[in-house]
Amino acid sequence: MAGDKITFKLIVRSSMEEIGLLTELQKRNHRFYKLKLSLDLRIVWLLMFTTIAVTSEAQTAKQIVTNYLQAIGGADRWGRVTSKLEEGFFVKTPSKSSQLFNIESDTLIVVMKHKRPNRYFHSSFDRIDSSYSILCFNGEIFWTKIRGQLEIQSKEDSEYFKQVSMIGLADVLLESSTIIEYLGREKLKGIEFHTLKVKRKGWLLSQKIYFDPITGLPFCSTVIDSLTKRYTLFKDYRNIDGIILHYSEEVYDEKWNLESIATFIKIELNTTIPDNDFEAINFK
Repeated sequence: MAGDKITFKLIVRSSMEEIGLLTELQKRNHRFYKLKLSLDLRIVWLLMFTTIAVTSEAQTAKQIVTNYLQAIGGADRWGRVTSKLEEGFFVKTPSKSSQLFNIESDTLIVVMKHKRPNRYFHSSFDRIDSSYSILCFNGEIFWTKIRGQLEIQSKEDSEYFKQVSMIGLADVLLESSTIIEYLGREKLKGIEFHTLKVKRKGWLLSQKIYFDPITGLPFCSTVIDSLTKRYTLFKDYRNIDGIILHYSEEVYDEKWNLESIATFIKIELNTTIPDNDFEAINFK
């Protein structure tokens, strides 16, 4: 009988211990699952936030490009542009000298011709000594003529021009190989802009472009990671046959000192430009 009591007590004690152990396990499991749930939720939220951030960035970049294309007249209308002729003046500030043409400051008369898919012509007339400087790519060969000296450039330079020649910024943004990254909003000269990092195939460096959030048009661009920082401002936008283009470019150094001004007095789209205009043989 004593044994029964002992057995009973042992049984009761064992049952209580089991109940207590079970309760403690349940508590621990509950705390564990709460912790696990909390961690899982944090991970889910982190993944969601990251996904949303990446998606938002991609959508923002895409929207900026879309707004820009709409602002200039639409991607379809731009796609129908086959050529562009520009005539105007290029002025260096008195304290600077041109590395490209190796002349002191003065007004240059400039003519630029672009023809799809990749023909490019740039000439400048120096009024100081009445000499021409020409840079041209005829679709296969890049050649120059500086102060009467004709020179056929290297195969590498020709290949580079074949990749980078374009009619306008829209060509770059529409090209599938172009890498576009949204950098966020940034103030420039006290005004807030959307900024994109743009790198086209063939470009050695990336460009940072500041887009006006109201008009959708580029306000300024600068080269990223360049040893010498310069800002190119785009001004005087006008409508040319349904396409909006700028007629003026101002270049400033990193301290916002004006370095040069390019002003176009005439821009024509889809004008007839003969292929011979890009051949060196015609510029003796």
